[in-house]
Amino acid sequence: MALKQQQQLTKMVTSAFQLADWKKVKQSLSQRKDASNNTSTPTTATVAKADDKTAPDAPVVNPVKAGDKAVTGTAEAGSTVEVTLPDGTKATATADKDGNFSVPVSGLEEGQTVSVTAKDASNNTSTPTTATVAKADDKTAPDAPVVNPVKAGDKAVTGTAEAGSTVEVTLPDGTKATATADKDGNFSVPVSGLEEGQTVSVTAKDASKQYINSNYSNSSES
Repeated sequence: MALKQQQQLTKMVTSAFQLADWKKVKQSLSQRKDASNNTSTPTTATVAKADDKTAPDAPVVNPVKAGDKAVTGTAEAGSTVEVTLPDGTKATATADKDGNFSVPVSGLEEGQTVSVTAKDASNNTSTPTTATVAKADDKTAPDAPVVNPVKAGDKAVTGTAEAGSTVEVTLPDGTKATATADKDGNFSVPVSGLEEGQTVSVTAKDASKQYINSNYSNSSES
């Protein structure tokens, strides 16, 4: 048999075997896909929201002062705000829809620290915000100024008041004049036109804007 005829015969036999193998593979695939031509009912799945793994921002805490009855500020709306007090105890409250919170506390003293966190519905907790307890607001008014005798024609109303306080003199015509008491409490408020029998009123106001009227209306004397 010629060489060329042998090559053609070999090619034909190989093709036949390849075709037979493909039919077997195709039949096998068909049987795997649906051996009895029965199709199941479909199962549907709804893609759910991904797990929330993002912690809230750290709360913004308003200044805390000695004697305050609450720690306040803003945090993620609806989050649980937890305040860790100086003795390690904890107090909580829920931030409202606008993010405002107010956590009841008591016994805070100047120089102590509190730690505040926010935890969302997925239990993600923010980094803490630490606040140092500041000095309590000064709600005590200064003592009434001591006013030296005022005489007609005087160019100043003088006396003593709380050091650093603002001394205000209300003149007979209702106008006001002010000066600051020095470190020793001495003050001198420039005035003019005072006449015998008129009265002036003197108040002192401290840095916390607490003030007291001297209740001292001093008749000017000649």
